[in-house]
Amino acid sequence: MTTIYGLPLIPGIAEGAVLASIHPLSFWGGVDPETGIVIDQRHELCGQSTAGKILAFPGSKGSSTGSEVLLETVLNKVAPAGMLVSRQEMILTLGALLAEYLYQVHLPIIKISDDELKQLLKAVCIRINEDGKIEVLETRKNMSLKKEQSINKRSRKWQTN
Repeated sequence: MTTIYGLPLIPGIAEGAVLASIHPLSFWGGVDPETGIVIDQRHELCGQSTAGKILAFPGSKGSSTGSEVLLETVLNKVAPAGMLVSRQEMILTLGALLAEYLYQVHLPIIKISDDELKQLLKAVCIRINEDGKIEVLETRKNMSLKKEQSINKRSRKWQTN
């Protein structure tokens, strides 16, 4: 079992399927607040649901209204169970703090490194612990070399933009 130690931005416990990307995601216009489905046509996760999953990605992009959209997903019971981000994330952290304050819904957010994010692209199920410990419970063992090379190439491109 792989274990990663991240920095809790919002400490908490969560377990679930992983939805991972090396690309930032705008919740404002990128996630349907009624369904939790990624609707950004240019994003690799388009069509996939964030509901109840551990979302692992660099962080949000775009409008600060993303915190409000995250709050709407909480209200509609289609929010992620937790988030792992590879950059300092203020927009979604604010939404998660408000979710706890207004609705008593706890949504942990843990900061990890870019390299750790890449490791999680093969993860199927993970557990987040209160102290920032992330346990990979299941992985995709048969990810092709071509797919891994494609992920690494896109990652390098994103980091240089």
